[in-house]
Parts: sequence; C-alpha cells; structure tokens
Amino acid sequence: WGSLKDKALATSALTFSHPDSPFINPLSKRAVHFHGSVSVTAESALVADALTKVAIIDHEVAASVLPKFNASLSCSHPTANC
Repeated sequence: WGSLKDKALATSALTFSHPDSPFINPLSKRAVHFHGSVSVTAESALVADALTKVAIIDHEVAASVLPKFNASLSCSHPTANC
C-alpha cells in the first residue's frame, strides 16, 4: 500500500453476510455473491468507499476505473478476482 499520507482507506466486506447479499448488481438486478473484503486507497474517503462497492459488484469495471481516481485495490479472500 505504501504511505497513506494524504490518502484515505475504505473497506467493504461480505464475510459474515447472509445468503441474500446487501449488494445488488444494478445491471443484472441480482445479489452479488462475494465472500471476503476489498479495501481501496484513494485521495478521499468518499471515493475510496464508493470504489469498494464497485469492486465487489464488478471487478473488471473497477480495474478500469481505479486508475482514473488514482486509487488502488486489495482483496482479502484468495478466490476473489482482485
């Protein structure tokens, strides 16, 4: 991660969630099935927090969007697509 000076860190997790995920893919209208957590560093907490949700819902979209916000991503689960 490097230094967090002038950066923000946000984490979202579905580690202990019920089978009905609180995260819904807006395109498919279906619950997202993800077990683990994602953390994002960005220049603001607002952006970092929002990008954690994007990463949980669609990793490919997150990978294309993260550089635009000078952000980086880390996943806690070995089977996560991070």
